[in-house]
Amino acid sequence: DHSLTYPTAKAMMNAVDGQVGVINVDAHHDVRHSHGGELSAGTPFRRLLEDDAGQLDGENFVELGLSGWHNSQYYLDWVHDIGATVITARDVHKGGVDDAATRALSAATDGTEAVFVSFDIDVLDAGVASGTCAPSPGGLLPWQLLELVFQLSRDDRVRGGDLMEVAPPLDSTGATTAIGAAVVTQFLGARKVAAAE
Repeated sequence: DHSLTYPTAKAMMNAVDGQVGVINVDAHHDVRHSHGGELSAGTPFRRLLEDDAGQLDGENFVELGLSGWHNSQYYLDWVHDIGATVITARDVHKGGVDDAATRALSAATDGTEAVFVSFDIDVLDAGVASGTCAPSPGGLLPWQLLELVFQLSRDDRVRGGDLMEVAPPLDSTGATTAIGAAVVTQFLGARKVAAAE
């Protein structure tokens, strides 16, 4: 689950001398308060933002693909208060993938040495990716996600990434698992393109 992003992104941060940017491609904020210090799928990005190392500023944090009404106004207000960039699924549908990718990279790379990109499969519409613990109506379509993966991950400042929340036991058709595999392949292909450029 998405709680695993904290140690993965933190490992990248430990290897970087300077500030980092983080792009969360997700239907949900995942910036909840940690109750009693426990880890959960809802806390990883708040933990990174509040980490003692201070390598991730709010202005370099991007929430991309949020599913509007399914998120708390309280956390949306907090994300805005820290200066993060919010790009909803509706923004992607109306403004296009190119604009969303450009905005996300502009914020995440502003004054940073490296970028971590986290892809939560529940950013996809529930009708095409039900094999996850929190499917979201109105989410992205597979082609939009795959194009975002490519455009974001071919930037040479991207040093790490992950794919989260694919749940094969909930994936009755196998479609979510197949899309998840395509996301990973697209990420690796984009990194190869970045290395060649």
